[in-house]
Amino acid sequence: MANLITVARVVLLFITIGFVYLGWSQNGQQGDPVWLLVATALTFVVFIADAIDGVVARARGEVNALGAVIDIAGDRIVENAYWIVFAHLGLISVWFPLVQITRSFAVDAFRTLAMSEGKTAFGENTMMRSSFGTWLAASRFNRGLYGSAKVVTFIWLLLQMALTVQIARSADWAQHYGNLLTIMQTTGIILVVFTILYSLLRGAVVIWDSRHYLA
Repeated sequence: MANLITVARVVLLFITIGFVYLGWSQNGQQGDPVWLLVATALTFVVFIADAIDGVVARARGEVNALGAVIDIAGDRIVENAYWIVFAHLGLISVWFPLVQITRSFAVDAFRTLAMSEGKTAFGENTMMRSSFGTWLAASRFNRGLYGSAKVVTFIWLLLQMALTVQIARSADWAQHYGNLLTIMQTTGIILVVFTILYSLLRGAVVIWDSRHYLA
């Protein structure tokens, strides 16, 4: 059941991306902020589903190595898809998704090595060795905090997009909310940089704690 939720989450992700492109102004076509607001609401559902599948797995006794792998794969698809879409639409630099994708492949490579020795990314049999590494990369607190950072960042950028489109459609909105858009853009970059740096730090401790697997 938990794995089905993860699969449904990925399907919903691509539906959400479709709404993002429907709402955004591009190729001379004027966008519609309503679709971006729909995408915002669906993005929240996509990330809530990530928490639900963990709860379901624990309640049904489905916590196992396969479930952990599928859950991580789902997370990778979701977060990297959002970074790529935002870069493609010009909200962020292409370097952000490139760095994030590189981090994802590197961390998952080490997790694959650890799995070959019976270790898992999280849980009682975690691959993490140091107390700091276990806390930062494998604890529920930091996993939840990182998930929250991603969903806040992605939702913020979607709301920023909706305001941008609405300002382009209405001179009255441009006059009254132009300054708000500037504030949202600045805040959006801050959120993006924080989320990426937090991700890199968590990835770095995974690689450091897993260096002995290379032997």
